[in-house]
Amino acid sequence: MILAKRDFFSMLEEVEVFAVKKIEALYRDAGIVVRTKAPNVAVVLTVVAFLLPITIVNDVLDGRIVNAALTTVIEGIIILSILLLYRGRFRSATLMPLVLITLVLVVLSVVIEPESAYQVYVITVYMVPPLVLSLVISETEWHTLAVMLVGVATIIAVSLFVVRPVLSAEEAAFVVTRLMTATVIYILTGFFAFRVARASRSSMELIEQTNVKNEESLHSIAKIVQDADSSVDALRSVESQFNAAKSGADEIRHQTSAVNERIAGLRESVDQALSFIRKTADRVSGFHVQVDEQNTVVQESTAAVNEMSASLDSVAAITSEKKEASERLVSIGEAGLEDLNRTTEAFEVVAQEVDALHEINKIVSDIAARTNLLSMNAAIEAAHAGSGGRGFAVVAEEIRKLATNTAENSRVVSERLKKLMDTVKNTSGHVEHSASSMAEIAREVRLVSEAFAEITGSTAELSSGGREILQAMQALQNSSVAVRDGSDEIAQEQGLAAEQIESINTITEKISAAALQMDQSLDAIGRSMDDLQETIMSGTKKTSALTESIARFSTSQS
Repeated sequence: MILAKRDFFSMLEEVEVFAVKKIEALYRDAGIVVRTKAPNVAVVLTVVAFLLPITIVNDVLDGRIVNAALTTVIEGIIILSILLLYRGRFRSATLMPLVLITLVLVVLSVVIEPESAYQVYVITVYMVPPLVLSLVISETEWHTLAVMLVGVATIIAVSLFVVRPVLSAEEAAFVVTRLMTATVIYILTGFFAFRVARASRSSMELIEQTNVKNEESLHSIAKIVQDADSSVDALRSVESQFNAAKSGADEIRHQTSAVNERIAGLRESVDQALSFIRKTADRVSGFHVQVDEQNTVVQESTAAVNEMSASLDSVAAITSEKKEASERLVSIGEAGLEDLNRTTEAFEVVAQEVDALHEINKIVSDIAARTNLLSMNAAIEAAHAGSGGRGFAVVAEEIRKLATNTAENSRVVSERLKKLMDTVKNTSGHVEHSASSMAEIAREVRLVSEAFAEITGSTAELSSGGREILQAMQALQNSSVAVRDGSDEIAQEQGLAAEQIESINTITEKISAAALQMDQSLDAIGRSMDDLQETIMSGTKKTSALTESIARFSTSQS
């Protein structure tokens, strides 16, 4: 027997769950009031439909045929309302039983047999179920108010015109007193039910609006977090590219220092070569005095020519070495120019990334403005809701503060990005100027290399002339004129060599000045890069902090 009862109740529970799920699916797209009350209406109507047959049987057994008939009508109305409810007609399914049950109970109150003044309380009790039923199943509080008015009218009318006339004078005297008491109690009960119905509907509507706005806010916050993460990644990429550009600038500075050292060595070698040439020129000029004594000082002249030839060989060797050094310097200058070109390209990439960051920052600023507007709308809605919207007003105020802070941070980031773009443009200009200077250095060094090639050729010619002089020394006695002519030629060659060496010296001075200027430009670039690095690091930290704050707020809201 116990197992049978358990199976019966389990079956009822399964049927109830199935019915509630079907109702929820049927009214999924309806308003929150209908969506919330529909399952309750189904349960209440089903319970009443199961209980009314018991009342009908009791009325029949007690001989109350009229009551049994009216209860049967109510049972039919309840069943019809359940069918309408499962057809998606919520309003008809709630109004029909409410109206008809109220009318049936009014009829029962009229046909009841008066016995005493306490019959007023019985009538009042009859009018309470429609009031409670309207509170449970009705979608608006005005139905509850209408039921209350009908109940008050029924209590007063039946008490004064049905109950009081048939009572004794002594009992009739208490009818008015009990009527006033019952009416006041019923009105208070009805007013309380009206306020409860209104508060319930307002609360459900406010909850629905709050849920919709919270979902919109969470979607907006998620978008802000995603954009902030993208901003942090972009800043980190810019910082990585900036570090690479800074390393390239340091390498250029190192190469410039090496060029300066090589130029200093080149100038020293040029001065030495010029000194040798001047000594040779002095010795050649002495040939004019010694021509008349050639016959007696042939050995001395031969020794002098040998010394001159050795000096020329030394000059040729030094010149050849410096020519190779100048060629290496040309290669280094070209490599430095390529590095500067790559640096310029890197700065262009940095400028593009900064532009992209500026666009992202505009998106963040726009989202902040929209969030601020959303918070203002939420505050207005909360103010309309009265005391029930105070909690949501606090959330709206926090969202407004967050939007304001986000807009301010976006403005600061925009200013920093503008300063960063100006610094990048200035640095790019310095790099381009350095590239131009490096190209000029490369051209000048190439000219130096060509001059050294000419010096090498000239020294080779001088060495050949010295050998010819040695060969001619054997015939000095018979060819003094030829010796004089040869000495004149040597003097001219030495003059040309001296002029070329002076030209080389001038070129090296220009190269040194250009290298010094380039070194100063690189120092300025280094300082600008340090400032830029501080700005990038500061922007990265602030963006990361903003992302973490938004993420924490989003987590707390969800």
